[in-house]
Amino acid sequence: MTFQWYCDGEPIAAGTNAWLWRPSADGNRAGSYVLVASNAFGQVSSPAMEVILDPHPAINFAVGAWGDNLARQCEVPPGLTDPRAIAAGAFHNLAAQADG
Repeated sequence: MTFQWYCDGEPIAAGTNAWLWRPSADGNRAGSYVLVASNAFGQVSSPAMEVILDPHPAINFAVGAWGDNLARQCEVPPGLTDPRAIAAGAFHNLAAQADG
């Protein structure tokens, strides 16, 4: 099976996987994206996905956790805002805030 991503009808050179990674979100990345998957039996295209980039996005900070919660390590402390660093392991989580 092969994959090819297109933006506004033009093939994306590095877009040959089932997923697409774009390293930056500048204005040149906006457009209509389509994935075409092909094999020996033919090809199929995804519906077009319109990507619109806001030049002045709102900045929101949120922390979420997932996984095994046996030791309550997935519980995000209430009131945690604007964390500067986050670390987690099998039995712990840690969020450092600007005020230390």
